[in-house]
Amino acid sequence: ERLSDERATNLVATIFEEVEKVSHGSVRQKVLSCIKVLALHHFECTIEELLDMGPDFGLSTMGALQVLAREKSLLLRLLNHFTDTLNNLDPGTLTQPNRLVLATTVALGHLFSVSDSAIGVVVKKYFPQLFGTFLLRIGTSPQGLHAQQAAAAFMNFLHASQNDSMALALEGNRLSQVEPDQCDEVVAELAALFCRHHPSKREPLLTFILPFLERPVVGHRVATATT
Repeated sequence: ERLSDERATNLVATIFEEVEKVSHGSVRQKVLSCIKVLALHHFECTIEELLDMGPDFGLSTMGALQVLAREKSLLLRLLNHFTDTLNNLDPGTLTQPNRLVLATTVALGHLFSVSDSAIGVVVKKYFPQLFGTFLLRIGTSPQGLHAQQAAAAFMNFLHASQNDSMALALEGNRLSQVEPDQCDEVVAELAALFCRHHPSKREPLLTFILPFLERPVVGHRVATATT
């Protein structure tokens, strides 16, 4: 009998609750592998439950993300889900941020920190689109937790795509301490850095980001215009 989405969601929540009581590492991994099985059959509700535990994820949630990211059949679905969330939801304001956007930013950044060759291959393949997603995210992340999380995730992304020279050219603190009236300048600097290091990929970046000129979120329009 196939689990309903509601029962699957409850089961995911129970697994996360119970895994916190397990101290032995190998046993914890086996428990977390149950999340992978649920995600294969109930992807949406599993990921929604996982993100609901953020943005201050515990070790068990981070461990589950690692397990999911190493499953090739789930990796692209995870990336698509995370980027779709970031690109289509209003991130909120400095004082009233969208909690799901914050959680997704942290989760995406953690995914890029997982050591797995498949992640590197996928990130390189979709590098312009992922870079554009971060331009949009940084364009809507003035100061505070928004900016810190976006900067950390972005740096993980650059390292995962083996763009260490680009990462070295950036000052992490500069990204995480952006003033509200400087977001356009930072996005322009990042876009220029992209074009210097990847001149052949300018067209796919622009193709991806140009439609956001019509989006309702002001930060998306600003990031697109300054790119």
